[in-house]
Amino acid sequence: MKKRIFYGMCVVAFISTLLALLLSITVMSERLFSSVRKEIRNEATYIAALLDAAKGDDAALLGRLGDNNRISLIDPDGRLLYDNKVNIAKAENHSDREEFKEAISGVYGEAVRVSNSRDEQTYYFAVRLSDGNVLRVANTTSGVFRIISDMTPYFFIVAAVGIILAMVLAHYFTKRIIEPINSFDPEKPMESKIYDELSPLVRRLDRQNKQIEYNINALKEKQHELIQITDGMREGLVVLNNTLNVTFINKGAAKLLGANALEVIGKHILSVYRNAELNTICATALGGVFSETETFVGERSYRFLASPLLRDNGASGVIILIVDETEKNLAERQRREFSANVSHELRTPLTSISGYAELIKNGMVKSDKVSEFAGIIYEEATKLVTLIGDIIRLSKLDEGGAALEKEEVDLYDIAKATAARLESAAENKNVKITVRGTHVKVFGVPQILDEVIYNLCDNAVKYNVDGGHVSIYVKSDETHTHVSVSDTGIGIPLEERERVYERFYRFDKSRSKDIPGTGLGLSIVKHGVKFHGGTVDFESTPGKGTTFRVAIPKTTK
Repeated sequence: MKKRIFYGMCVVAFISTLLALLLSITVMSERLFSSVRKEIRNEATYIAALLDAAKGDDAALLGRLGDNNRISLIDPDGRLLYDNKVNIAKAENHSDREEFKEAISGVYGEAVRVSNSRDEQTYYFAVRLSDGNVLRVANTTSGVFRIISDMTPYFFIVAAVGIILAMVLAHYFTKRIIEPINSFDPEKPMESKIYDELSPLVRRLDRQNKQIEYNINALKEKQHELIQITDGMREGLVVLNNTLNVTFINKGAAKLLGANALEVIGKHILSVYRNAELNTICATALGGVFSETETFVGERSYRFLASPLLRDNGASGVIILIVDETEKNLAERQRREFSANVSHELRTPLTSISGYAELIKNGMVKSDKVSEFAGIIYEEATKLVTLIGDIIRLSKLDEGGAALEKEEVDLYDIAKATAARLESAAENKNVKITVRGTHVKVFGVPQILDEVIYNLCDNAVKYNVDGGHVSIYVKSDETHTHVSVSDTGIGIPLEERERVYERFYRFDKSRSKDIPGTGLGLSIVKHGVKFHGGTVDFESTPGKGTTFRVAIPKTTK
């Protein structure tokens, strides 16, 4: 530090002396040159007045004026008529000279340049005479520079003496000033020996150190809390400054935008995620107005909410909250579809029951037809009860199977019992059911598991062909119990496979009226398997059959 201060003071002294020298030379040069220029102007004005008054032989008159300065007479075409310094026979045309052109177009003209004929820096002053000729007086500045050149060594001697003296004094005072400062410990100011004059500064520095340490610890704690809170959020959070550069981003937002949380700090938000709507709401928020938009990132729907970060003088940044609304939108769509489908499915049997009951009530049915109509009412009521039962079961599964207790369940026994229950329906369609596999147990809800296997087998019988076959196979491995239900039925078209688990969806529209059911079977299967932490998938070939496979973990407690 001592050397830096010493060298700094020496450099300052040198630069100051050099600047003073250059300034002195510049001022002196300028004043001497101004004096020469004034002298030439006065002389040119005087000679011009003399020539205009004489109206005689201008060259002869000019020849008697002496040769201290260069005097030239130029005609309007730029030809040299007289020059006391140059042979006019060899002189070039002067029509392109700056001072000549200014004098011709006005009254006076001047220029400073290196003369081609005398190779010296010369000041030219031209005056247009009354007869149209131009009088030009010039003088070189070599005299000025010679005076300055003669004085320059003295300037440098004074500068050298000043620099040496400054270096000696700088070394002395630097040593005295720096020695206590070099031994000063800013982290422990009260333990350092320093000038008495600096004692108030030392005490204040000690207080500031303690305050800074306290503030830093508090900020670290708050930052740690903020990171823990924001990283635990499902939503994405991004904070931008007034130039829309990222100052903070949590893990959720970084994952959503496909960015590295550390690498995007300081980058513009559009370089992190390029989206025109996002740019618009950020610009609106910078104007102090809350704004939001909904956009898709891949196949998921997100809502971007931009709020201004307000300060006393307006918005100093933007806070962006990113909310995943995919599930919400899907649930809303499913709710609307479910409500519409429930209304439709309930209306059909109720309308039928109401119609037939009204006919019987009004005595419009013959006595021998009453039994037939009552049978139709019974069948429709049975469908209605079945539909309501399926809806209740789905509602329980949606609520997480509330109030349903788990126990050990043998899936092979459930499969055998299901085959027995469907034996009559299978015989009516000339379909054979076989059950293979081993006795395996899982921990689950018997009622739900029974519904899962029953609905798979019931669909396999309903959508089978005459003389078809349904095979139920139960097995297990180290981690899961597997149940597969295969049929030789009509199969599921490729374009319909994404919708088979939707509620009330029945892909075979042409046969849906002839095949009994509510359209909720596979939805119950999906939710029942999900309730037990398992998975369900299927393979299907139109015209050849379908195989559904269910895998349930052995331990689902």
